[in-house]
Amino acid sequence: MTQFSQRPLRSRLHLLQWPSWLARLGNDALLSWRKRQSLRALEALPTDTLKDIGWPSSDNKRMRIEKN
Repeated sequence: MTQFSQRPLRSRLHLLQWPSWLARLGNDALLSWRKRQSLRALEALPTDTLKDIGWPSSDNKRMRIEKN
């Protein structure tokens, strides 16, 4: 009988954790979007301005965002 009495508790706990998981997922998506937007804004700046603010001067492909 203890096995059956614990199941409703587990399902209730799972339902209570779902909103926090969804909020964390949304927050991660927002942070990722902000990072991409910031990098795109930096890439749009002229080379001289990037040098003035101390951005690395290499033209490494890993530092570039591929535009879709």
